Amino acid sequence: MKIKIKFNKTLHHIDDIEPTCTLNELKIQIMKCIGCDSVDLKLRFNYPPTLLDTSDNFQGKGDQKTVTDYDLQQGDVIHVDILKPLEELDLSRCLKIEKVAADNSCLFNSICILIPGESRTPSQLRTIISEYIQMNPDVYTMLVLGKSIDDYCDWINLGNSWGGYIELSIFSKLYRCQFVVFDTHTVQAIRLGDYEEVAYLNYNGIHYNPIVLNTGKSKTTIFKVDNESIFNQAQQLTIDQNSQVATKKIKCSVCQVILNSQFEAKDHSNKTNHYAYEEV
Repeated sequence: MKIKIKFNKTLHHIDDIEPTCTLNELKIQIMKCIGCDSVDLKLRFNYPPTLLDTSDNFQGKGDQKTVTDYDLQQGDVIHVDILKPLEELDLSRCLKIEKVAADNSCLFNSICILIPGESRTPSQLRTIISEYIQMNPDVYTMLVLGKSIDDYCDWINLGNSWGGYIELSIFSKLYRCQFVVFDTHTVQAIRLGDYEEVAYLNYNGIHYNPIVLNTGKSKTTIFKVDNESIFNQAQQLTIDQNSQVATKKIKCSVCQVILNSQFEAKDHSNKTNHYAYEEV
């Protein structure tokens, strides 16, 4: 579907809008089209102008409304107004670490949140990873995987197997998006992929959480890779969490043993295959 974008008295064109495109995906395409980096866009279409309301567009995974739900048609003109540029937002209030379930699929749950329109389940994402590895045996050798391709694919498809940097690097290629992981203990940023857009995650040694920008009216998870303000604030979130984690103890929900750090918890998991934890 082809639509037109009217912004600052200039008419732009987007030629490849799918009927299943969510409003969040459409906003990202519009931002690329007009060269704008803003999370608060006011979108109106038709005559009299009808507002595309995004306030209820983030109720849950797979629940995002599509352009079809808004009756957006071929050739429609969308009028765009910027309500608040990204640089004017109080990032310390809006940028947050969003907690996902500690169900052994935290990385895959995070991907479902970070990638606009991604409605697959963690189990389906695991299958995508294993299929990609099987299609690229020259890249994913035993040296890289630590085991044979068949054994690794069988392992990653288990519901209690933790995803990590191998999976993130594959998601980076599939979604053409850089992922930056902030390690809670070292506060270092690990970059995976080299693309124009980036998504951020927080990792404490045993658990991944996505970092999102939520204004209350809209949620943004993909940013321009050269946006230093977002990077710096995401890193600051990790620094703040680092000071908190240092004083927290963790209890294994399986055997009830008390552990003094995420490092001890990770070591405990390796020795016992216990993966459920809670803060004390």
